Amino acid sequence: MIIEHCHGAITRVAFNATAFPLRSNPYHFEILGFWDHVGEDQANLAWVTGFFDAMQPFDAGEVYVNSLDEGECHRVRAAYGPNYERLAKLKSKFDPTNLFRCNHNIPPFAAARTAINGVGK
Repeated sequence: MIIEHCHGAITRVAFNATAFPLRSNPYHFEILGFWDHVGEDQANLAWVTGFFDAMQPFDAGEVYVNSLDEGECHRVRAAYGPNYERLAKLKSKFDPTNLFRCNHNIPPFAAARTAINGVGK
C-alpha cells in the first residue's frame, strides 16, 4: 500500500492545463500486490480485490492513469475526468487509426463516444 501526499506545485496547475486534471485531492492511495508462486494467484488476487473493495467508502472517485493495472481500461475515463473528451478529439486528429494503443488508451473521439454513450459508429 502506498499513500502519497500530493501538494505544492501539482496543486497550482489548472485542471485543464495538462492531460491529468486530478490536482485537488491531497492524497493518492495505491494498492500493490506481489507474490512469487503462480499457485498463490487466486488467494492474493482475492486479497487485493477485497482490500480495494473495502477502501471504496473512502474513494474520491478519482484514479491516476499510471496506477491502472491490466483489466482496468473501464477506469481510463475517470483518470482524465473533464479532459477526456478534449483528449479523445486530439487523439482523432493526431492518431485517427489508434496506432498508439498499447496502454490504457484513449481511443479516437468517435470510438470513445461510442464506448461512453453507446452511440452508433
